[in-house]
Parts: sequence; structure tokens; C-alpha cells
Amino acid sequence: MDLQLREVELKLAVGSASAKTSADREVAGARPRNLESIYFDTADRKLRSAGYCLRLRKDRGRWSQTVKSENGAVDRYEHERRIKGGDLNLALLDETPVAEIINGADDLQPMFVTKVRRRSSNRQCEESRIEFSLDEGEIIAAGNSSPILELELELKSGNAADLFTQARRLAQTEQLTPAFTSKAERGYRLADGLASEPSKFQAPRVDRHTPAGVAFQGIARACLRQLTANAELLKSGARIEALHQARVALRRLRVALTVFGPILADQEVEIAKQELRWLTEEMGDARNLDVFIFESFRPAAKALVDPSRMAAFGKSLLAAQQRAYARAAKAVRSVRFRTLLVEVSRWVENGEWTRDVLTFNHAEAPCREFAREALRKRHRKVTKRAKTLRWNDPLARHKLRIQIKKMRYASDFFADLAGGRRARRYNEFNETTENLQEILGRLNDIWMGQHVAQSALANAEPGGIEGADFAAGVVVGRKTAEVSKLIKAGKRAGRVFADTRPWW
Repeated sequence: MDLQLREVELKLAVGSASAKTSADREVAGARPRNLESIYFDTADRKLRSAGYCLRLRKDRGRWSQTVKSENGAVDRYEHERRIKGGDLNLALLDETPVAEIINGADDLQPMFVTKVRRRSSNRQCEESRIEFSLDEGEIIAAGNSSPILELELELKSGNAADLFTQARRLAQTEQLTPAFTSKAERGYRLADGLASEPSKFQAPRVDRHTPAGVAFQGIARACLRQLTANAELLKSGARIEALHQARVALRRLRVALTVFGPILADQEVEIAKQELRWLTEEMGDARNLDVFIFESFRPAAKALVDPSRMAAFGKSLLAAQQRAYARAAKAVRSVRFRTLLVEVSRWVENGEWTRDVLTFNHAEAPCREFAREALRKRHRKVTKRAKTLRWNDPLARHKLRIQIKKMRYASDFFADLAGGRRARRYNEFNETTENLQEILGRLNDIWMGQHVAQSALANAEPGGIEGADFAAGVVVGRKTAEVSKLIKAGKRAGRVFADTRPWW
């Protein structure tokens, strides 16, 4: 690895006073220095769309110009050159990948500014030299600001495994949490007024020649970035969409582990799956309650005239929802969660699968070839299940729903390969897949609603829910009446899905 062109680092968000004390110890005695960075892009965000950022930085009176890849990686492209003064040197961009993205006619303009007080300490850790830097400051954009408080570990020389060993040690400290959202991405979100909004999945860019292993790493990083950003919102309160997006990130990552299974043939993949399954389950009750309350209870409460019984049932649901969110928040504050992030990130970047000669050919296979085979196998399996589905069996419907969702996520992973003439077929395929998934999802929500209602009543405080059982029966029965109509729609959607030509 050429460390002049690659940056190996991992950030830990500092989320409590005790974590700040721990971070201070890592840089004890270091002299602070002030860094001011200005980030540039075109008005239509060409650099951001392509996965790069361009910045000017002033450090102790000296200026530098840097191009970085913004893919959430631990191992990232970085091109940095000293410059005179605080103006962009466009000629230096010819040495970087962004030369193919922008041209002289593009108007590069400041997007946001970061101001940081940094303390850094270099030390030997096993066979590696690692720099520990504590950044305190703010991001400023569009008249708004957002605080920065993070401990960054950067590998100066040696083995990336030693960096993760240090991250694992620090993750044992309360609220020192691995973070995969860069300052640049936070700056863009602040500039767009999205700093406190839930984060959605942003697929990495791939082309037909991208090695399959590289594609997997990019997808996994994007999932980790989505997960950690939404987990931070969950810590601060019951954010319904944040919980949903965190679960989406987990599901996508679990699907990626399955889709890319042929190149991930090492023992650690099963450990990763187990930990991701644990976290998904910790958030499951909260999501089921959210869906039941908004899709079943509220419409029924508005339509019916027995407010006292509905209020009693609503009280039990609210109590159950609060317990479920407390469980989810406890999970994302736990040492187990922080360790999960470190270990999954380490495995994605530096696991045995990246070095195993048995998986090397698969990992180096061009993305187009790998995608065709992976999607073909999954599509064949899903189509067979859809054609033979016992539609009156809720468990069978649930299993098909899971397979359809995996099919859609797998298709999304390779969306960049669906250009040109394939674009129309890609859109048609996704539309039919989403339609079938939506119907199966509504059927599953009705089925799960019965269990949600029973659990909420069973765990309610005695004496405070008189009449709630009657209201629960009305709410559940009202939704159950929709099943027959949804099954008919699902059968039609299943036939359309089976007849739709795959885009790959």
C-alpha cells in the first residue's frame, strides 16, 4: 500500500463526558493546533455525486489542497499537496481522479467550513505507528453550525490490524463509538438542512470492471455509515424514521453478506451475521409497534365511537412502545454494539477473506459477471417460491416477503450496471418487485399485529386498561378484513413479477 496515496483511519465519536475524559488521556500532553478547512464543489455537487471531496486547509499558517474519496472507507484515497495562499490550484487536480469529473467551465465554490482544535499524539502500537487525534470544533454552513468532537486513529506505518486493536480497546469506553460519516458528508448535510434528519442508504459507485470484492466493501461501508448515523439519533430520543433506517441498514448488510457469500468464505462471516441478527432483533419490537400504531390503531381510533376503550388500548400500546424504544436505545449504547462496529469494519477491510487464495478469484471477478450470476440464482429461487406459494399460510407469505426484499436489495447493489438500454428494464423490474414486496409487507403487518396487540395487553399495568381487550379485538379485526383483498392483489403481483424480464 502506498501511504502517500492511501489514508487508513477510523473515527470514534465522543458521546459523553466520561468518553471525553478517556479521549483526553489518549492525547495527554499534546500541543493543540487550529485547523480551518474550506470544502469546494460545483453548484450541482459533481464531486459529491462521484464520491470525492476537495478542500483547502490552513494549518499553522500553511495551506494545503486535498482530494479525498468519500466512500466511508477505513482505507481511503487521499491526494494532498502544499500550496501558496488560500486559493485553489486547479492544475493540481490533473493529478487526481476528479480531473475527469470537472472541467474548466465548472464553477467550484465553497460549500462549508470546518474549524477544529486538534491535539495529536503519535505512538508505537505493536508493530505499527498510529496517530491519535482529538478534534474539537464545529462545521459551519448556510448560517448554521454543528459541533465536532471525535477521536481519530490514523495508521502512519505498519499493519491496519493494530489500528483495529486500539479501536477495540477504546470501544470498551462508554460512548466512544465508531463513526463512518466524514466531516465532509456532515458538512453537506448541514448545508442542505439535513443534519438532524435520518440518513438513507447511498449506494457506492461501481462499474462493470469493479472487482466484486471492492463492490462488497463499498456496500458494507455504506451500510455501516447509515447504521451509525441513525443510531446516534436513536440515542437522543424515539425517532421513528431513524429506527426504520437503522433496521434497513442492518437488513441490507445482512443481504450483502449472503449475495457476496462466494467471496466471504471465512469463519468470521458467521460471527458477523450473528451479531447483526442480534441488533436487528433488539430493534424489532419497536418497529412492529410503530407500524401497528400508525397503520392499524390510529385509523381505527379515528373511525370508531368508543373513545374510552380505545384510549385504554392506546395507553397500553404507548407503554409497550416506550419499553421497546428503551430496549433499542440500550442496544446502541452498549459495549456489544460498539464492538460489533469495530469488528465488522475490521473484517470488511482486513478480514481473512481479503487474503484467502480460495476466494481470491471470486473477489477479483469483474462486477458485471459476478452480479449476473448472483442475481440469476436469487431470481430463480424467488420465482419458484412465488409460483408455489400457499397464500393462506402467513408464515409462507412471510418467507416469500423476506426473499423478495433480498431480491430488491441485491438488485439495488448493482444499479450502476443498469445503464443505457438496461435502464428501462431495471425500472420495470424494481417496480414489480416493490409492488409484490409492499403487498406481502401489508399482509405480514396484519399477521404481526395480532401478536403485537396481545403482547401489549399482556404486559400492561393491572387496572389501567379496562376495555382495552375489546378495543384490541376491534382494531385487529378491522385489519384482518383486508386480508382476502390483499391476497388477490398479491397473486396478481406475483404473476407479474414472474413474467417480468430481469434487467441483468
